[in-house]
Amino acid sequence: MATILVTGDGAVGYSLAEFDSLVRAGLPVIVIVLNNQAWGATLHTQQFLFGQDRVTNNRLENGSYSGVARALGADGVEVRELDQLRPAIEAALAARRPACIDVRVSLGPIPPEERVLNGGAPFGGVEIDA
Repeated sequence: MATILVTGDGAVGYSLAEFDSLVRAGLPVIVIVLNNQAWGATLHTQQFLFGQDRVTNNRLENGSYSGVARALGADGVEVRELDQLRPAIEAALAARRPACIDVRVSLGPIPPEERVLNGGAPFGGVEIDA
């Protein structure tokens, strides 16, 4: 049985080196990274507080999380199309070893928790362009 972790690209950056530990321990952990290439919560907050044109230091455009996982001995694959996701998960489950599935997603949708924190509508109804 495998453990599956679904996380964002900003969060996974804090623990990527743990793929080395997973490989050495032989633990079948599959990390699915929802990669929007940004600190999305930070970006949306900056847009809300300071305006569309006053955001800074929130993009993560150059990372290959699956590449780092492979460099540390785990399996790693990048998913750019929805029809690639199921086969990637099935392959990772069948391999029974550590794996990173780096899923490229849009930056646009605002997470539900941000909607709740801002009165039930994205930024109180303010239109944002991510």
